[in-house]
Formats: sequence, structure tokens, C-alpha cells
Amino acid sequence: MMHRSSTIFQSLQRCSLPASSSGRRFYASKKRPSTQSRKSTVDALTKYLENEPQHPKLVSNSFPGPKSEEILSKLSGLMDTRHMIASMDVSSSYGNFLADADGNMFLDVNTLTSSLLCGYNNPVLTSLAEKTSQAMKSDYVNRPNLFGSYPTAQSVEYMENVLMRLRPEGMDRLVICRDPIDTAQRMAILRQKRKLHQPTREDLSTYSSSLIETADASDLPVIARFQYKSNPLLTGILPLPQDYRQLFSPHPTIQFPRLRYPLPVFSEKNREEETRCLEETRDLLKKDTRIAAIIIQPVLIDRHASADFYKQLRQITMEEDVLMIVDEQQTAGGLSGSFYAHTQWELPTPPDIVVFNNQLQGSGFFHRDGLRVPHPYRLALTDHVSAWQLSTVLDIIEDNDLLTKVRKAGVKVRDGLYQLEQQYPDLIHQSRGLGAFCAVTCSTDTICNSIIESMQNQGIMVGRAGSASKTILVRPMLIFGDRHADMFLERFGLALEKELANYGD
Repeated sequence: MMHRSSTIFQSLQRCSLPASSSGRRFYASKKRPSTQSRKSTVDALTKYLENEPQHPKLVSNSFPGPKSEEILSKLSGLMDTRHMIASMDVSSSYGNFLADADGNMFLDVNTLTSSLLCGYNNPVLTSLAEKTSQAMKSDYVNRPNLFGSYPTAQSVEYMENVLMRLRPEGMDRLVICRDPIDTAQRMAILRQKRKLHQPTREDLSTYSSSLIETADASDLPVIARFQYKSNPLLTGILPLPQDYRQLFSPHPTIQFPRLRYPLPVFSEKNREEETRCLEETRDLLKKDTRIAAIIIQPVLIDRHASADFYKQLRQITMEEDVLMIVDEQQTAGGLSGSFYAHTQWELPTPPDIVVFNNQLQGSGFFHRDGLRVPHPYRLALTDHVSAWQLSTVLDIIEDNDLLTKVRKAGVKVRDGLYQLEQQYPDLIHQSRGLGAFCAVTCSTDTICNSIIESMQNQGIMVGRAGSASKTILVRPMLIFGDRHADMFLERFGLALEKELANYGD
């Protein structure tokens, strides 16, 4: 099945990815590999992809197979397994292909909820483990905390040559922590309290306990969030811990624009909807002075707005002196077509905080100057092993120009989904995407379940935007190319053709 680039998606590509962000490289490291070393990285990745399976392979008569069923059955006696699909065999997985316990091999376009960037068992990363130096062996055994109370002699080198390569424009401060979105919210809340009065050290040390003792929390700072529909799974942020959440007044919510996709096709209607949401946001910030920050995701589960929407939102937050926190836990790393999706908005002034998560071998956030709390805190949890791995992952991405390649594959997937949407309008609609982060909505839950099952039976592992959602997600790795896109689209078309026959019955 051939999928030619349509005029609509050529327009979509131009609208969604400004040239300045699409060509953006990482910040230069003071110690980058030599030209010869970079060439070896490129050669290794080329050979790696050449050795991938040519097609998915199914050996069991059902999915999940008997071995997976046995493993899940044993686990069910120990924990809740209702969210589990099958048992994977990581050691046998390779490239874009995921193996399960029964020997089936799937083309994986969900990739552990987009947490794996460079492929299963990437040889460049495995060789890093095989060629372990004495220093790395010590790090593996002792797992020292890079930036805890006792940083090591290598901490400065790791910060300058590895972690600072991640920093977005205009942000030179980094916080490494286990729960970055929660910690970023606390930073915003403390800033809001400082705006009202300058807290003493005692204020800060007793802040948590004072919350628990407070009967009336109506004057405490809150965090505004965008949400789509009323499903709590689609709120756009992780809530504060339970003891905080009970005591805070309900967090204000702002309806995320209900847009139609592709964006360029419905630009006029979408502009009206975005304007309505921005006015709602402005009114809320003026009325509720407790709001310390607004959290926004570049892709809210499966939806995104235009760059102009985010530019105007940034202007509003600056006018009202409210922090803008960009939650890139889904999108950091390059799947959106740029290393950070928010760079595609081309904001005149950068956000205040940008959050990332485990796809970058750790979690934390960057923030601008002036947001640090008055007294020190110990949040760093990154170890040297993660820093070694992250450095290698960044080299693989940069040396092989993977962001350019994944953008190209993303255009093909979005183009193909749109053509299938035109062919099967009763089954799917609203195809959309940012880079290779794509989605399409099914007409009913039954159709969605049937298509996902049909794709699994053809050896394609796709994702879903929550158990109650009718949306199918495509979140591949950065090594996902044209061959994989064609394979996915061909089988997706067959699944729709089969479903149409059942739909007619």
C-alpha cells in the first residue's frame, strides 16, 4: 500500500515545525567524541537497523500466548495485573521490534509509553556496558549520588558535558528529583508565598506540617491546569500528594481548546476556539490571585494546539505574574520532531520551568534564575550510571541526525492516517500528530478495541490514550523510519478493512 504525501500534510509539516527549532542541535559539550568515534557510532547504528527483523513474527496461536498467560497469572496473585497486556522478553527484543515470552516479535510503535529512544538492545549502549572502565565499575557498584550532600569529583564534568546538553534556551538552573512535576509545583507555591510575605527558615521547615494543621486552606496557593473533557486521566498534570490535595482548595481547571484536526484544514474555527480558551484563562488569573502557576503539556495526552495559542498563553502568564510550567514528560527527547516540543512554539520569552522524565535516563526540571527557594534542599537522585547512559544516548541522536529522520517518518504516518481517515470516515477521524507522536480517534470503544486486537494479531503493538479512551496512539522510537511507517500503515489499513466488513454486518 503506497502513501503519497498530500498537500494538506505538506502544509501541516510547515505549520507545525518552524525551521529554527527543527534544525536545533544540543548545546555543545566540552568533551564530544572525535570524528572517528562519531563515524563508528553512525556505522554501528546503520548495521543495527540492517539486522532488524524484516517483518513481525507470530508463533503462538493466541495473544497473549500461553507463557505470557502463565506469568500474568502468577503475578495476579501478588498484585493488580489488569493493566498488563503480555510478558515481554527484553533480551530478545531488537531495534524497533519487541519480543514477548512466547517468542512473538512485534513492531513496537508504543515503546514502553515512549520512554525508550534509541531502540531495544542498541549496540552502542550495550558496548558501553561491555567496555566498562574502572571508574564506571565503581559507579555501577557504589551508585554514588551525583549531586547529593557529597558530590564526587566527576560531578562538575557530568553537569557540564552531559546534563547541560539538555538545557532549553534561557534556562541554566537544573533540579534533579524523583517526582519533578510535584517538586516544580512546590517551587511555584513557595514563590507565591514569598510574593505575599518573605518566609523565614522556620516558615519553610514547618511548611508541610502547617498545611496539615490548617483548617481553612482557602488562602493557600493553587496550581491551574488544562484539561480535556472531564476524565481525571486527561487533566494534563499529576496532582499533588493526597495530604496536600485535601487541604488545598480545588485546583482551578481550564478547558483545553476543543480543536479539529489537521490544524491547517480547520484553522479559522480552531482560532476562534483558542481565543475563547485564552480569554477564559485571562479571566481566571485576574479573578483568582492564589494561582501560582499554570501547567501545560505540548501534547495533552493526544492533542495539541497551534503555536500561536502557546505564544499568547505565555504573554498572559507574564502579564499576570504567574509561572508557566511546561510538562515535557511525554515529549522530551525528540519524538515530537525537536528535542523539546515547546521549542516549536518559538516563544519570545522562554517558559519558567520545563519538566522532563525517564526517557532522558532520569527526571527533573530546568528553570530560569530567580526561582530557587531561599534555603537549600536535597532532591538530587541521579547516579553516575544514568549519566553515562544519557551521554551515549545524546551522542547517538546527534551523530545520526535522528530528529530529522523521525520528523520525516512522522510526516509519512500522519499523511497515511489522514488518507485512511478519508477512506474509512465511519471508523476513524481526527488524525493528528506532532513529529512522530501521532493519534487517531475511533468512532466507538468497540471499534477501538477491535482495531487494537487486529493490529496485535498482525504483529503491531500500538498504544491507547487511557483505558477509557477511544484514541489510538503512535509513539515510536527515534530510529523509526520509512520502512516501519509503511509496515504500520499497511497493517492499519488491513485492520480497518476488516473492521469495515464487520461494521457493515
